[in-house]
Amino acid sequence: MTGSQKIITSQFLDTKRFPVTEGRTLVRQSNELNIGYVGRLAVEKSLEQILDIPNGKVKMHVVGDGPLFGPLIRRYPQAIFHGYKEGEELRALYKRFDFLVLPSVTDTLGLVVLEAAACGVPSVVRQDSAIADLLKAYESGVIVESFNNSDWIERLLHIRSSSEYHRLVDKSRMMAESQSVDIGAERLISTWLKMIHSKGHATCHKRISG
Repeated sequence: MTGSQKIITSQFLDTKRFPVTEGRTLVRQSNELNIGYVGRLAVEKSLEQILDIPNGKVKMHVVGDGPLFGPLIRRYPQAIFHGYKEGEELRALYKRFDFLVLPSVTDTLGLVVLEAAACGVPSVVRQDSAIADLLKAYESGVIVESFNNSDWIERLLHIRSSSEYHRLVDKSRMMAESQSVDIGAERLISTWLKMIHSKGHATCHKRISG
């Protein structure tokens, strides 16, 4: 639309709780790929799509609680379940991940994506999810068609061993910085003021014309 500005946003990040940091090493200590999920353990999160990983070089970490906590532990003993975490414990877990993976298409705000990004961790989401728009705008994540086969695992293994991973980490940190609460508040206030000014100008013009 002419004269309008598209604002790519999400639930803004509290950078006091998750400061954007350079503190995570990108040098791999082993050939293992560490993938993490952070969030509620419930049916709508589609966790079954990412938990059954046949590749022995991949470790799947699950952080969170919910009605499926017990059933998922019993069904997927190869995954590492950390339970609910917050604060420094959560930040430490993020920094262990090579990627954060969100298989659900029902999530819209992407707070865990920003938390991971602040810790230098790129996210992996489906192309038909709302969060994909945010990652595409910042070129800061991996977009996949689905998690129904092992193709996405092979893709992550390739990216992690290439220079592309370093670029994704840098872009992720830039995204986290641009989505801070302070910047978000400034954007919203600026947008509201423009809308109020535009509406007021239009009303005034209508009265004069009438």
